[in-house]
Amino acid sequence: MRFFHLPFISLAFAAILLLTASQTLASQGVRLGILAWRDLPELHSQWQPTLDLLQQSLPEVSWQLHWLTHEELEAALASGQLDFVLTNPGHYVDLSSRYPLAPLATRRDPHALTPHESLGSVLVTLAQRQDLQHLADLEGQTLGIVSPQAFGGFQLIADVMLRQGFDWTKELQALQTRGFPMEELLAALDQEQVDAVVLRSCLLESLAASGQLALDDYRILSPLEVADYTCATSTRLFPDWPFLSLQSTDSELARQVAVALLTSSQGRWVAPVSYQPVYEVFERLQVGPFSGYSASPLVDWLIRHRELLLLLASLLLLVFIHHLRTGYLVRQRTRELREAERNLRHQQAEILEMSRFALMGELTAGLAHELNQPLTSVVNYARGSRNYLLRPEAAEFVYRESLLDAMNKLAAQGEQAAAIIKNLRLFLRKSEPVYTWMQPETVCTEALELLAGHLSQHQINVTCSCTPELPAFSANRVEVLQILMNLLTNAIEALLPLEVENRHLSLSCSVVGNSLVFAVEDSGPGLQGLDPQKILTPFYTTKEGGMGLGLSLSQTLAKKMGGHLLLRDNPRGEGLLALFSLPLSGRPLGAIKEKP
Repeated sequence: MRFFHLPFISLAFAAILLLTASQTLASQGVRLGILAWRDLPELHSQWQPTLDLLQQSLPEVSWQLHWLTHEELEAALASGQLDFVLTNPGHYVDLSSRYPLAPLATRRDPHALTPHESLGSVLVTLAQRQDLQHLADLEGQTLGIVSPQAFGGFQLIADVMLRQGFDWTKELQALQTRGFPMEELLAALDQEQVDAVVLRSCLLESLAASGQLALDDYRILSPLEVADYTCATSTRLFPDWPFLSLQSTDSELARQVAVALLTSSQGRWVAPVSYQPVYEVFERLQVGPFSGYSASPLVDWLIRHRELLLLLASLLLLVFIHHLRTGYLVRQRTRELREAERNLRHQQAEILEMSRFALMGELTAGLAHELNQPLTSVVNYARGSRNYLLRPEAAEFVYRESLLDAMNKLAAQGEQAAAIIKNLRLFLRKSEPVYTWMQPETVCTEALELLAGHLSQHQINVTCSCTPELPAFSANRVEVLQILMNLLTNAIEALLPLEVENRHLSLSCSVVGNSLVFAVEDSGPGLQGLDPQKILTPFYTTKEGGMGLGLSLSQTLAKKMGGHLLLRDNPRGEGLLALFSLPLSGRPLGAIKEKP
């Protein structure tokens, strides 16, 4: 028997839960947010019948009213402070893209024949402004609006401007925002602060009915005739305000509110109508849910197919990257092949140069052997002539002293040439060089004496800066003289194209750190952009008929003695500076660094 009582127990339990929920709602209050587009007294008068209806139908519910602007209403929704919302259709469409709102009913305007066509906007100016008759007459004028986000206060008129080709961003002198309440716009118009204003339709008639203004003081721009609509309008009509519930609102309470609104004998509310016309306006204006879209059909198509386009772009990017990588690998391989080809040519050149060195060595060895006997004979003849001139019977000879000096120099030159050839033969046989202690001043003087004939013949001004206080050094005397004479000879040849008064040559010696440095300076043309290291390579020459071996051999001899040879442009003026360094300690030196 007790099983037959289960439906009755369930019904009783549901009734208890409903009563408990109603008591909870009554204790907490139901929060209703209403868009405040007019002064509060007018708003209370407008919505009081609906509030009375809700109080009568749901006496257990305590209603908390919140009159909010656009921004305040959105902030309240974002923080979850509302249960129901009353706003204009444009604001509803805008909010629906961000918040879960459900229309429970649509208000029915008593001025309209159907709730589908109840709300419009009107362009109003002062009656005495005869120059303003149509929308196009607003060019260069100031237009007052509630807000760019106001549906009836601007967006409907903006849609008309757009469809008529009137670019309000360029053709209006200014768009002046006055904010809510909407009556502030009429005050600004009366004070001629603006030339025209945008109002919600029926507001003028409502204010005139309450005696707050005279309709004859104002004129409607571009009026639009709508059948059975008793108010003036400049736009087509749209659905009226929706009564909205939130997803968080108690579903049973939302059902009870919807039943109370739709079953009322007052007939102020009807079932929710389609707000598609509002969506179309927002799509044309690119606002609200369509603010991220473009008015261009092409751009809209691109946005709709953005995933496919992104995939294609990714594939093209991969193909492009592959093309770049392939091109890079081809170029890298080409560079490697060219580098290998250059290395091969360089090795071939080195082999050829080594062959030339070997041939030069054989030729030099042969010349040294063949020249040794004639030079010995020259030296012996010079010594014999000198000994003859020293006899008493030759004392009366007029040119005796001059011939003695010539024979001494001839013997010295022959001995130097023989010593160079002997040293060269030792070098070719890779024998150990003979080192002796020498004074720098003596070496410089001897080198200049050996070239005195050349210097005098070409009228070259020579200065020698080498003091006796400099320390002695150990080296191969012949090789040091050979290097200095080679540097001096090159300097003499560089000075020959100059005028006689411009031919200056300097030989100096100084101690730099642990090195003894001989410096040869001339006033010639200098390096003229040539690489000094290249000049020191074998067989490289800038002289007509030159072999390119003098400086290369001098560099080789200097390194063998632990020294170094450096060429650079003279930092004190024109010409070339040649630096020949030798270690004072007998240890090989690195390259001479140029002073900053």
